[in-house]
Amino acid sequence: MATSQAQEILSNLEKEILPTEYSRYIKNLKFNDKNSTPEFFIYNATNEFIAKYAQTKYGTKIKELIKKQFGLNDVIVKITSKAKISPKEKVKIISEKPKSTILSENYNFENFIIGDSNKFAFECSVSVAKEPGIRFNP
Repeated sequence: MATSQAQEILSNLEKEILPTEYSRYIKNLKFNDKNSTPEFFIYNATNEFIAKYAQTKYGTKIKELIKKQFGLNDVIVKITSKAKISPKEKVKIISEKPKSTILSENYNFENFIIGDSNKFAFECSVSVAKEPGIRFNP
């Protein structure tokens, strides 16, 4: 696949999302033709934050546009900040199941900052998480 065709997919996405979202997260994505295959599309982002956000929010939409434009049945889209992806990483990406995007891995009890104003809420939350539906009905 030509780089221009892969970049055209992103241009088509521009018509379907907010201009600010496109300019922040999609505009600077570059198609990685060196590591990509006809079934495995890799786009490089400028940093890991943009890569994760674009993958989570727009990865499925980009996949749909690729399938529609090229008539492919199944394709994998990966947005990453890494310039090179090893064959082991490709196998891992292909075999991994999509994670739920509802909960962020960063929001957990270990990262929570406890203060005077939220100590009670924190203790209740921990109690509910340890014994869901027993002590409190969440």
